[in-house]
Amino acid sequence: KLKMISMISLFCGGLITLFGLLGFMINTKVLYVLYSNGFLSPSHSNIYILAFCNIFGNTLQLFISLFYLGPTSTMQTDYFAGGTNSTGTKFFSWVFLGAWYSNMFLQPVVASNRLIMVIFPICSHIFSKNKTIFYGTMALFLGFFLAFFSDFVIPCCIAYVYYGVYSYFYIGTDFNYVNTYIDLPVNSSSSFISILFYIIIFIYVRKNNLKASKFAHEQHSSKKIKEVRYAVQFAFCSIIALMAWVTFRFFPIVVPSDQLAWFTVIAMCLILHCVANSLIFVFFNKEFRDRFLGRSIDINSSNTAPQFSMNTENIPAAKATPSEGTPQNDQQ
Repeated sequence: KLKMISMISLFCGGLITLFGLLGFMINTKVLYVLYSNGFLSPSHSNIYILAFCNIFGNTLQLFISLFYLGPTSTMQTDYFAGGTNSTGTKFFSWVFLGAWYSNMFLQPVVASNRLIMVIFPICSHIFSKNKTIFYGTMALFLGFFLAFFSDFVIPCCIAYVYYGVYSYFYIGTDFNYVNTYIDLPVNSSSSFISILFYIIIFIYVRKNNLKASKFAHEQHSSKKIKEVRYAVQFAFCSIIALMAWVTFRFFPIVVPSDQLAWFTVIAMCLILHCVANSLIFVFFNKEFRDRFLGRSIDINSSNTAPQFSMNTENIPAAKATPSEGTPQNDQQ
């Protein structure tokens, strides 16, 4: 039986669908460019491998926004007759939660990678290509495993993708074990560790800039500058992720129960979070942008880092390791 679509649900659901579509298309092409243009090869930084895993999980969430949350929010009815008790609804909620947990696990891994490459490059073997692939795949596996445990083992309080609030919602009236013992610790610890590591990196960079300014003729390391710029990129992504999960916790407290359309902001923050990594690649990484837009590449511009206007010229060069003398060394 068809329901009359209100202007509010048409606007909110249409907004989620439209931006979900744009984000899904951008992320899908970014994944294709990363895979098909050699960005995952040893000649490029291994940070691209972690970014690929991150964007893959984000694309799954955008898929759900585009094909499930947006249309059901517009119609204000579920695809499945059983509603929140149906297998289909639980499946979409599991995929959403698994992709989110995976992203939360990846953020500290990425921040650790930046910390080592900028401050402790002598330990860069911790993020060799094979180890980086292992870290990325394990983050995805653990994320979906934890989501299965959260949704199907713990007897209450599943975080559903729910059209009634145009976003995501805990279903259950009992004590919220999922929120108390899983979601809050995972989200808060992930954001805290990541932001802490980026703060340490930026303090280190600033401190060494001040020291190096006394030695105007000292040469700086272009690779070190590149690693710092990658850190800036992923620091932005961590801040947007923090904004996404904070709105999920904050809005139910402040939004009146008769104004649920405002919960669309949560869905939009998640969409922004899911596409942020891709947008930063496109706008700030010249080499990637050229490949994304199908432009020809000058071989001399290979491995160009994201071009943030950060003052990194005076960062002292790291002590070279035996493998850093070759052109193909940019493996971390």
